Amino acid sequence: MTLRYLKVSVDICRVMKKFLFSATIALALGVFFSSCEKKEQPVRLPADIGAQQVTINMGGSDRTDQVFYNMVKNQVVFSSKINGWDLAFDASASGYHVFINGGKQMGVYRTGKTSMDQVTVVPNLKDNEWQFDADCGLPDSTAVGDWRINPGEVYIVKTIADSQKAYKKVMFLYSDDKEYKISYADIESPTGTIITLTKDPRFNFIYFSYDAKGQVEMEPAKDTWDIVFTRYQHIYHELENMPYGVTGVLLNPYKTTAVKDDTTGFENININSITSMNFSNFRDVIGFDWKYYDLGKTNRYIVDQKKTFVVKTQNGDFVKMHFLSFESNGVPGYPSFEIQNLY
Repeated sequence: MTLRYLKVSVDICRVMKKFLFSATIALALGVFFSSCEKKEQPVRLPADIGAQQVTINMGGSDRTDQVFYNMVKNQVVFSSKINGWDLAFDASASGYHVFINGGKQMGVYRTGKTSMDQVTVVPNLKDNEWQFDADCGLPDSTAVGDWRINPGEVYIVKTIADSQKAYKKVMFLYSDDKEYKISYADIESPTGTIITLTKDPRFNFIYFSYDAKGQVEMEPAKDTWDIVFTRYQHIYHELENMPYGVTGVLLNPYKTTAVKDDTTGFENININSITSMNFSNFRDVIGFDWKYYDLGKTNRYIVDQKKTFVVKTQNGDFVKMHFLSFESNGVPGYPSFEIQNLY
């Protein structure tokens, strides 16, 4: 990616000389041009209001809520329950990718079977035999993969929500520019229920919930937010692909990128200093490891305030942020941070 920035250097003395000369010419010719020249309105630049401190309530210590946030406007635009969905389907006209809810520590297993009555028990699988979405959140790295190669294959879906493990199954049958068709059931059921999920390109995803038995609303329109505070699943590849539930921040997959800086410091990052930074569309650029749990000493979450993140929004704005705390009065689930627009 190549970014272009305008770097302005001002010489006060030369500007003043040019201003006096221009003013003289303007006074002499003002009457002549006033009758034929359309007057232009002055351009108003946004005011630099400095850094602001923000605290997000994710539902307290259990972190039950996913909170969608607009960085430029500095406001929460939507909130929903993390456990309120199971599968997320690409809502674009050409989309077919399916994501699983890492906040419920989900995994999927491709059975190779094409009939629901052939899959009524859970096979004895090791943890690393389940498939998980990659942390980066890119569509080419999903657990489900390209189901269109073998439509109608039965997938077993494992969830761990509120310490309760459950097993379901699903078949992805069809998709076009307007809808998906799937069949879903409990693991022991010999038959499935076929439903239609309607695409809406105003959103990144449309969501399906086993508990709700259908489509549910879980996120705001994709052009209204930049980051989401949520629970998701980190995969420790060095530990035989062990999944682990974490709490952190993910980017809006719609035209949003970010970069992490460990050395410059929040105070020193400006619009000029980011020209050489490599922005990424990985959804977990901000991620979860800006904090750690200090087990055995303070028994509290400690935040690394040296880590600064710069987000380039879908509209081309740049915003920097760094975290200050993950707790409120000793209770986790309240990430606070400092944020500032870069002009």
